[in-house]
Amino acid sequence: GADGTITSCTDSVPHFHFSARELKRVSNDMVVARNVVLHIQGVPVFWLPFIFQDARSGRRSGILTPRFGFTELVRNSPLYRRTIENVGYYFALSDYADFAAGMDWRSSANATDQDPGWTRWNTEFRYRWLDRFASGRLGASVHSLSSGSSNTQLSWAHQQDFSIHSHLSANVNFA
Repeated sequence: GADGTITSCTDSVPHFHFSARELKRVSNDMVVARNVVLHIQGVPVFWLPFIFQDARSGRRSGILTPRFGFTELVRNSPLYRRTIENVGYYFALSDYADFAAGMDWRSSANATDQDPGWTRWNTEFRYRWLDRFASGRLGASVHSLSSGSSNTQLSWAHQQDFSIHSHLSANVNFA
């Protein structure tokens, strides 16, 4: 294909999209595009030499999208501290349950007492039980500071509809 767009936004007018000069479908599973520009609200903001997108329908297990900024790659100050979040894997267990495990990290270079640098391990299990009109999530997080202290957090959120007039919403957090 030529001069196409790719987006995962489901709105009729997408908030963002990638425009590509050349697109190619590879083995019915993957679309690869070259000479790609990211548009946010119609404004071109970033050029990429290529991107690829899974073209299969439904939920898929895979690598989580890491979060980091341009300054993580190009340091703009000698005092800047690198932070990378959401490095992990997502498991699509079924149409009604999934599990994600990941890690967040902040550099301890130039550490202060208020911000010594840290590592955080995160897990989350989400569920949806259709014939009981229930859904929720279980989460756990271990946050270790480079100063030696640590914190463990456990959480459970559950929502359920019993009738048109009665609902249950519960949030339990333990740290």
